[in-house]
Amino acid sequence: MIAYFYINKNKTEEASECGLKLSVYSDTEIVIDIFKKKAIMALLSPKDDLQKHYDNQYDCLKLELPDDKLYIAEKVYLEIDNHDLFLQSVIKATDYIVSMYRKPVFTITFTVIGDYISILDKNRDIPILFDNSEEAYLKANMAILENQDNKFYDRALLGYFNNNKDFQKSYNCNENKNYEAFTDGKKTYLIRKEK
Repeated sequence: MIAYFYINKNKTEEASECGLKLSVYSDTEIVIDIFKKKAIMALLSPKDDLQKHYDNQYDCLKLELPDDKLYIAEKVYLEIDNHDLFLQSVIKATDYIVSMYRKPVFTITFTVIGDYISILDKNRDIPILFDNSEEAYLKANMAILENQDNKFYDRALLGYFNNNKDFQKSYNCNENKNYEAFTDGKKTYLIRKEK
């Protein structure tokens, strides 16, 4: 499997020659078969971290790793300070299905030797299956909801317009009307009301 890891440019040469040492680059812990293990978090797509992707101070390392030694977890749980849910989300990488997690990360529990590291060419080496994991997650879940609910688009748009300060109801709709109208000053959007 291919994983991606951003590193400060001044450490790129050392990492590509000597590898990514677990003792140096580990940034989380996971539990495998009741044993705590340090782990390096890496990305499924280089664009999973857009800030570093476009930052010239970082290089993206492309890591070619053995499938049977990799795990994937949901990083959102770390962002909301719930390490227990993060640990519960850890699965074997071979069991992961694209779009299963919003912000999936590989958790690498071993030192990655330099022979398996190359520097990503951001212009040519970007995977084409999906642009980034979060986008794939959102699109997949929207497709599921769309298939389950024939009113999904109206509900989604109504929620969007009600929570967006750039849009205002363009006129008052009384109880007998089937639609609500919102405008941004340029265009009016008609949304079917729920009955």
